[in-house]
Amino acid sequence: MKIKFNLLPQQQKEHLRIQQILRSILEQEIYITIVFGVLTLSLFGIYFILKSEAGLLKAVEEKFTEQNGYQEITSIHKEFKDVHQVIKDVTKTLDGHVNWSRVLIMLSENVDEQIIIESITTTDNQMQIHAIAKTREDVISLKEKFREVKRNEQTCFENIVVPESDLALPKNVSFTMTLDVNVACLR
Repeated sequence: MKIKFNLLPQQQKEHLRIQQILRSILEQEIYITIVFGVLTLSLFGIYFILKSEAGLLKAVEEKFTEQNGYQEITSIHKEFKDVHQVIKDVTKTLDGHVNWSRVLIMLSENVDEQIIIESITTTDNQMQIHAIAKTREDVISLKEKFREVKRNEQTCFENIVVPESDLALPKNVSFTMTLDVNVACLR
């Protein structure tokens, strides 16, 4: 066993201790700088690899788009997309469309020869008929016929109103009939 004595003065001991601390800090800084340098170089390498791959993919895509078959497929796809949009629009319009021709057919089936319709006006689901009947009984029988009109087991005409003032004359009765049309009969 060796015994060592440190015979250096205190000032020199302090100086050596500071040098040792500085040396260890400098070594750690060098290690950290090397690690950051390696990471930076690897990131640059990855960046350049990805950039070259993107260039290759772009070249392949351009090659595909230059081919006639690909352009035909994209144009056909676009046409299909446009046709589907038109079909959706037409279907949406037809679903919301109200078909008054059915109501007019029902009217023609139930109006007798003694009644002459002068005009028909519609507002939303309400219809107003201006007509002339030979007798007031014809107007009352028309009102009853309209109450019985059904389609798919649903009453088509509701809230049928003929003002009593229109029924004052016994013959050549000019009347206005207001009635609500069931939406189920319109579609």
